[in-house]
Amino acid sequence: MESKGVKNEIMSIGRKHSVNLDRELMLIFEFLDINPYKNKMAINILLDIIATAHKARNRSASVNYTPVTNFKDKYNSSCKRGVKTSQLAKKFFITQADVVYHLNNFMKKGVIVKKGRLYCLRESTLEETIYEVELDKLREFTKIKKVAKRIDDFL
Repeated sequence: MESKGVKNEIMSIGRKHSVNLDRELMLIFEFLDINPYKNKMAINILLDIIATAHKARNRSASVNYTPVTNFKDKYNSSCKRGVKTSQLAKKFFITQADVVYHLNNFMKKGVIVKKGRLYCLRESTLEETIYEVELDKLREFTKIKKVAKRIDDFL
């Protein structure tokens, strides 16, 4: 395996559709406050986790469907197939510490979760994950508005 250029290039995604995925991915990275020109390795790690979630979702689609009854079941079922830090480190020719650093940043942003030794998307799809992150931000803004109102009332 040759590691030449791996750290400087962003992983390519199969282009089965006519949409410009690069432009669309830039919107998601901007929403997550990731600079794609500075954090190419972080983007590769996230893309790998997204691809893993997609593969797991396609495999589970062929298996008979069982409805999720509560949040705990949903959380456990969404992270059955994840990625280990050692796998990402070998794939991208970086140290596990670097991988963990980027994964922790994604966990702080609410994009991925850790289940045991596995890291995976927070929800089963990227769309659902982004929706949950959006709801988190809305809840934060609601709290901030309440605090601002209390300060205005006090003054």
